[in-house]
Amino acid sequence: MKWDNSFEINDVKSFELQQLVKISPDDNRIVLLYLYDNLIRSKIIKDNQVLEGKTADPVKSKFETDIVKEKDTRNSKLNYWYSEHFFASGIQKVRNPLTGNESGYRKVFFINKLKYQ
Repeated sequence: MKWDNSFEINDVKSFELQQLVKISPDDNRIVLLYLYDNLIRSKIIKDNQVLEGKTADPVKSKFETDIVKEKDTRNSKLNYWYSEHFFASGIQKVRNPLTGNESGYRKVFFINKLKYQ
């Protein structure tokens, strides 16, 4: 074996066989992505080198003051859309006392367009 660029996904448990990691090839690199607990986890590789190790970026919400905890996201999925674009979708329990809702909570279905650069 000349090189091994495995992508650990120890935090995910699934009872279904499904493609979890999505691949975004570029001219000179490959981006590996998956979505779990409201975080988009990624790793960038080029040939036998890891250009950027495993990172985690939160899914953006409508308002900057929205708070979404990792465990408050359900049924989240990351899928291919077109060209280099993906979409992330799922259901979130969002906390934001500034939105005028008495409880400060709202349950939303989200869909976000993504392009990893």
